[in-house]
Amino acid sequence: THTCTHTCTHTQFFLRLHYHLNPHPKHSTTAEGRHPSLGWLLQIISTRRMDPQFAESEGCVFSTPITAFSALVGDILGWIVQHIISVAKDNCKRYKRDKWHHMTVDKDVLSLDPSPSASDLFTQLRDQLVFMESHVSPQITPDLYSLINRELDRLLLTEVVKNNSFSEGGATQLDYDVSKVMVSLLAEFFVDIPSVHLLEMTQEACRLLKLLPGSAKLMKEMLEPLQQAKVDTDVYSAAIAALSDMGVHTLEPHEALKILILRVEPA
Repeated sequence: THTCTHTCTHTQFFLRLHYHLNPHPKHSTTAEGRHPSLGWLLQIISTRRMDPQFAESEGCVFSTPITAFSALVGDILGWIVQHIISVAKDNCKRYKRDKWHHMTVDKDVLSLDPSPSASDLFTQLRDQLVFMESHVSPQITPDLYSLINRELDRLLLTEVVKNNSFSEGGATQLDYDVSKVMVSLLAEFFVDIPSVHLLEMTQEACRLLKLLPGSAKLMKEMLEPLQQAKVDTDVYSAAIAALSDMGVHTLEPHEALKILILRVEPA
């Protein structure tokens, strides 16, 4: 405890000294304005992450405490993301138990509604994002939003997609929930992330689930040989090109094949 307190005291001293010895923005009226050094330090951390050479220019005296503060911010971001994903996972329990393999949905997307079982997931996620927008420093929200997007994408792919089989109607409903509801929701807040990269793996999975039966069969036939120990380079390249033509750029070929197997083909 004495060592931690000693280190913390010295860190605070050097950070304050570095703050006063260098140019920094004037006090603002934002939440950060009440603690100008915090906003300035977050800006320093943001710059360090974008430019690794920045740390060297700061000098050895200040690089250690700033690095320590940066690590603390990283830990805090991790805790925030862990909490959000934990809540989302709880809210996914009812959603992932929907009868995706039995669904019959009108092909007219305009007539679709969000899945009732996902209402808690959508509502609480939006509430959390609204809270973060007003409480989290804008210097670190890009990193935070990127982490949330990645982990939420992984959660949906693992918990909802890979744990179910999908009829044509089920695939259509899932695609609507993801692309029309969740991606639109995230796009309101994650303005620096293009929509095509929001929940990217899950969106790609939906494209595979929605393929016409003939296209899905051909795609499976192209991907199955890739499961062998030795794969011809031309065969691999052709399969990758075919996936790319379908808008699948992130999922690995073996993952794409597993998702195609989840399709319930019409009799």
